[in-house]
Order: sequence, then structure tokens, then C-alpha cells
Amino acid sequence: MQQDTTIVIVSYNSAHLLEERLRTYANRPVIVVDNASSDGSSELISSSFPEVELIENAVNSGYGRAANMGFERVTTPYALLMNPDARITAEGIGDLEAEARGLDDDWLFVAPNIGLDPEARVRMTPTLDRIRMAAGAAYLFDMESFRRLGGFDPNIFLFFEETDLCRRACAANLDMYYAHSILVEHEIGTSTHRTIAIESMRKWHYNWSRLYFYRKHRLWGQFLRTLWNNLVVAGVRLRIGEHDERKVTVLRARHSSVRAFLSGLPAFQPSGAPCAESTRLVDEERSGRG
Repeated sequence: MQQDTTIVIVSYNSAHLLEERLRTYANRPVIVVDNASSDGSSELISSSFPEVELIENAVNSGYGRAANMGFERVTTPYALLMNPDARITAEGIGDLEAEARGLDDDWLFVAPNIGLDPEARVRMTPTLDRIRMAAGAAYLFDMESFRRLGGFDPNIFLFFEETDLCRRACAANLDMYYAHSILVEHEIGTSTHRTIAIESMRKWHYNWSRLYFYRKHRLWGQFLRTLWNNLVVAGVRLRIGEHDERKVTVLRARHSSVRAFLSGLPAFQPSGAPCAESTRLVDEERSGRG
């Protein structure tokens, strides 16, 4: 049976979710890009789901770069990018495909309802709204448009990838749609087990990516506010003596990320691994020193 859609999943220590998700996607082409997981994700896929195309990265390549790797292998007209912590039914996938087939203009994606309101909704049909941006977790992409747009920005390790992509789509006159009646359950934050070290790394990249996005798109007001909040305000809070361990760790990550960005430090090392400054606590935790 000819398939129109390939499922693409970026996984990082998501073995606890993958088995259920991959069974849902049975009988469809699936590509999993594993970002150097240490929880047996690759072994689970190889042993239990040999039909899944597995890309095993030697380092954690971040979300956008890993997604681009998966999309490079897609041969179907559409690709459904799904977070491991997002759940969609087989019927929901079919409904997304049906909506996509009914579009006759240049479009980038159809986003299902993950429980977050998208930006700038304009009702186009009883089932579709035209939008300017939708938060990540699930997107059905038109692969021709995705490739024409150049995919996700490879300079971003994590966060703001989809915001940047949507902004570029608007500039290229590519429409984006929201299928409000197609529901996706999004268990936010369950893709990877959180620790203080992991939270520190995420906060570091969130602020680095935010500054990068604002500078790239010349949003100078937001850029300056981010500098103030994360360099000055966070620095003052650290000096006056914050005592909660988690808050101190996050404040240090925020402060460090802005200083790194201003010094020209990229989000990636030459090896493709995330910036060493962002992962220091994670590395110490894994070595037993944290």
C-alpha cells in the first residue's frame, strides 16, 4: 500500500515512551533519530521494531539538526514530526492527511490541536484555521515546501527552532494551518527524565536560542530585554544570595548563556555536540561528581 506520510521522531533518552508510540505507527514508514541516548532506546528499536529506520547519532545533535537528518531520508510527500511525549491515534494521522490533501496552495504544515492556542488564527474552513505560528510537538509537513525553506536552522541546539521556521515561512508566503478538531495528547516534559543538571542545560540553551532568534530577525527590543533579565537581573539575584539549589542552578545557567552568546560562543562544539559550557553539570552528574 502506497503511503503518503512518514513519521519522524527525535529521541533523547525516551525509551520509556517509544514502545507505545511505535506500536501506534505500525504499518507506516517511521524514522527515529536517536541523539546518543543512554537508556537503551536504540537497542529497544533494533530488537522490537526492526522495520523502523534508526539513525543513531554519536552525540546529542539537538532537535533541529536531528529532525533535518530524519527529513533527509523521507521519500513520501508528507512527514509527521512527532515529539516522543506527544500521542496521536492512527485515525488522527489519517485525518491530518485528509486535510493536507485538500490544500491546493503553497503550505508548510498542518498542526493538530495539542492544547495550546496557535498565533493569529483565521478560520478558513470548518476544520482548518490559517495561523502564523504553532508550538512544536506535532506537525504534518509538506516535504517539498520544507525542503524549499531549508529545514530547521542548524545553528540552534534546542528551543525556538519552530518559531524561526514559522517566521521564515511567513516571509516566503507559505501558509500554515491548525486543525483544531484533531487532538494530540501532549505530556509536556516527559520525553526525558528531568534532573537539576538537565534543567540547567535546557535553560542555558533556551536563553542562547532566544538571543540568537531575536538577533537573526532584528527584534531588538526583545533582545535587549532578554539581556537585561538574564545578565543583569539574574546576576544581581546570584550576588544577593539565592539559597534554593534549583533556582541557583537555573540562574547561573541563564547568566552563563548570555555571556557565552555575547562572546560569540556557538550552541555547538565542532564535533556536533552541544556547547560544553551548557552541559557541564550534566557531564558531572553522569561521572558521579554532581
